[in-house]
Amino acid sequence: MFDVFICHSPSNRELAAAIAARLERGAEARVLLEECNSDAGKTVASAWEAGTACGAILLLLSPDSVPHRLSRTDWEPVLRHVEGNAPPPLGAVLVSGCPYPRLLERKHFFRWDAERRETLRAIERWVLGIHLENQPAAFVPARLAWFEGREHELETMWESLVDEAGSVVVTNATAGSGKTSLAQEFARAASGHFRDIAWVGCGDRSRASLVADLGRQLGVPIEGTTEEVAARIQHVLEEHRLLVVLDDLTGEAPVLTSPGARTSVLITTRSRMVEVPPHARVLEIGRALQPVLIRLLADSAERRLWEAMSVCRQHAFALDLAARIANMGADEAGEASRRLVEECWIDPFDAAGARFRAGAGRLAATPPGADYAALHRRHAETLNGIFSKWRTEPGLCAGYLAEWEAAFQWALGSDWRLAIGLAERAFAFLRHQWRWPEAVRIYTQLLHAAGERQDRQVAERCAWELSWIADEYGRIRRPPGEGGQLAFDW
Repeated sequence: MFDVFICHSPSNRELAAAIAARLERGAEARVLLEECNSDAGKTVASAWEAGTACGAILLLLSPDSVPHRLSRTDWEPVLRHVEGNAPPPLGAVLVSGCPYPRLLERKHFFRWDAERRETLRAIERWVLGIHLENQPAAFVPARLAWFEGREHELETMWESLVDEAGSVVVTNATAGSGKTSLAQEFARAASGHFRDIAWVGCGDRSRASLVADLGRQLGVPIEGTTEEVAARIQHVLEEHRLLVVLDDLTGEAPVLTSPGARTSVLITTRSRMVEVPPHARVLEIGRALQPVLIRLLADSAERRLWEAMSVCRQHAFALDLAARIANMGADEAGEASRRLVEECWIDPFDAAGARFRAGAGRLAATPPGADYAALHRRHAETLNGIFSKWRTEPGLCAGYLAEWEAAFQWALGSDWRLAIGLAERAFAFLRHQWRWPEAVRIYTQLLHAAGERQDRQVAERCAWELSWIADEYGRIRRPPGEGGQLAFDW
């Protein structure tokens, strides 16, 4: 547990308690309160050293805790600590007028007479930053250079998701209305108030797939049944200050937080049938202004990359995948993506520049003349090649499962042999990862498709594999141990 030591006067007891409550929930801290009564000869300058074993020290400065008679000698230990950048970091809150060394204003200095909600946010951000020092974030959202406005919606999100551990549902029935951009801009601006951000692109994916995706991002073991994984995730959401974004949710949410959880949940959706979390605030937003797009020249690198991107999942696709589909090198694809961002055809998704989203104008801007059947085939074949390396690159395969689902659905209707290859490789990968619900779903789909095509060999193989891990109703059996024998090993 990360400890924070707060020195305060009796007159600031309620303020200290309010700061403590904010830090305990928002910064995952344990707060130790120390009262300083100057009438008894105890001031912040004499009491602060009791907190040197903690992770941070915060002094509440007021006439009761900092009397006028304090001298440079009284403050000397504090000044040496601050000047030497000694651990633990020391901050101060000026509650009301009193004399104090101006050196305290150098950093980590807060004024309570300013906007008090902003002051609480700043203290929380400071403590959480110390708590998570040297812990790299799993996901850092990119800045959207064109984003402006939406001040009312953003402030509502700050109140519900930062000042509280709440839930917000951003809704508009129209695709391309700006829901995801609003969520991304909030996540970027508020990232300093969360241990980490987990972003799940939902769409038409199954709950089992969404639960596994969320668990993977949170570092939760994802072997076992969907409910077992969801229970592990629920425990993490209760204990840690996270932001979970469920983008384009169309059905059942993979998890819902309880009122006492530390995690905040942000949902974007076009559907009115989505299960809204209890006490969630619903924001119905208007349609964003659409950018004016510059026409992409035929045979240009930007045009070829855009066409490849257009067959990827629009929630967040990898530049590497689009480059493979377009048969482009990394440097050429990187330069073309930069120009596409400048012209608003695509938006950057992560700060690392590895993933992108379709821009707001893409719905009405499909370039004519592209061979989309060939592009979809190339998309599926590329993913089939990626999943052929599931033994040596399991992390890469895990990150491409959402793209695999889209490729598999296309192949089921357009190339049966390719669909079989995609299914076999993804099934083998998921089985090896002990992700039984997703593995069962794949072979159940393939079994039904094989029945419709009267492909007896594939149907028998699917039925045999499924018999090891699911009963006749599709419920997951208790899987065999690590050394257990399954039917095939591709």
